[in-house]
Amino acid sequence: MLHCEVDSWNPLTDSIPIHSWVHPWLPLMKYRLEPLYQPIRTKLAHALQNWQPSDSSAEAVLLPWQKVFKQETWNAFMNKHIVPKLVSTMQQFIIDPRQQILDPWHWFIAWYDMVPLPSMIEILEKCFFPKWLQ
Repeated sequence: MLHCEVDSWNPLTDSIPIHSWVHPWLPLMKYRLEPLYQPIRTKLAHALQNWQPSDSSAEAVLLPWQKVFKQETWNAFMNKHIVPKLVSTMQQFIIDPRQQILDPWHWFIAWYDMVPLPSMIEILEKCFFPKWLQ
């Protein structure tokens, strides 16, 4: 039953988030729900293709899954689907103390507790600090 619902779920058009109807089953079904996770991740990844960090909806959709997916799976998902977009945002970030626009910084830093720390540090080292130190 849940497999069919996951198969028909569309994260771009369905108004009810999938975690609201999958998570209540976690205490009862535990590891038996794991076969659903890959199709869910695949659909989430597809939904993120055109996503930009200025759109905070991705955080709300992904956060409920952070503690459900295995840590290494979560980290791999973040590194593949979120980190490249954050890198692009920070590469385009302009540091101008006279007329600083902080929106891109806020979009980046909003992910600090979801993206693996080494990835966040690497983005800062490669995309932020060189500009900031100039």
